[in-house]
Amino acid sequence: MDLFIVGFGRSGTKLIRNILNQHPQITIAQSETNFLPAWIREWSAVGDISAAPAFKRFYLRALREPFFQTVARNDNLVAVEDWYNRCGDFSLAGVYRALLSFYIDAEKPIWGDKSPSHTRHIFSISGIYPRARFLHIFRDGRDCSLSARTAWGSNIYRNMQRWRDVMMDVDGQAGALPASRYLAIRYEDLLENSRDTVAAVCTWLDVPFIEGLTELERPAEAYGEAKGLRHIKSDNRGRFRAVLKAEEIERLTTIGYDALFLLTYPTDNVTQQRSVSPLRMKLYRVADGFRHLTRNIRERGIVEAFRFTFSYFRLNLRSGQ
Repeated sequence: MDLFIVGFGRSGTKLIRNILNQHPQITIAQSETNFLPAWIREWSAVGDISAAPAFKRFYLRALREPFFQTVARNDNLVAVEDWYNRCGDFSLAGVYRALLSFYIDAEKPIWGDKSPSHTRHIFSISGIYPRARFLHIFRDGRDCSLSARTAWGSNIYRNMQRWRDVMMDVDGQAGALPASRYLAIRYEDLLENSRDTVAAVCTWLDVPFIEGLTELERPAEAYGEAKGLRHIKSDNRGRFRAVLKAEEIERLTTIGYDALFLLTYPTDNVTQQRSVSPLRMKLYRVADGFRHLTRNIRERGIVEAFRFTFSYFRLNLRSGQ
């Protein structure tokens, strides 16, 4: 079974991935691929790569993706021969599945990927995997925005606008899928009632619930309040009310009002949605990009940071994001 975990950044996608990875029948890649929507748009230009020389040329182009830069940095880059030999067929679905088989326990019957950037592309991914299932975890956008600022220094208003747009988009896509293929779970429910929430996910996946799944073997988070924890931080919700100023909360609620209302989060006294202007979004994006580049320079060095940041920016454009 093909399983895609989707959700806006800082919504708990890593947490649910790590929980499910402890199940004897489920395996989800640890590194986010993120490139599948772009490849879907571009695949018609790839051509026939079933011959080894053509596949090698494809492989060398693929190495430009941020995913391959990340796994190479961790000394875990798939060799061209290994990837080629794993391909049962050379369709996009077959090539992508063959790649993931290198990074997962391929013996498990349920395999998958966890990439937040795939959240707005459920339709297109479903097109190449017509029996795939999509597990969507969502969280109050105000907490997502605070968490993004804590982890990466991101602008909370840009983050909230992006959260609102993604949530409204996903609502439209999810309505076209049967309940057997799309399941949405609330991050707050995973924290407050982890056993029942995970059990419901297992039922949806047609696998038995295993006691102890919610006790993490490895930390789910490298940033934020849950950094390094091996247990579910049950109080990691509603933090925006204690940390942010009243005027910040009101503006975030206004930006995300219709999505907050749709998902039944409290909207306080706000009664209408007001988006961030396109110009401000561009300015916020430039500032966020600079902060992320600065962080990458500290972590990766100047040359690799510029290479990684440019490739990620280019990937977002290619994906239509």
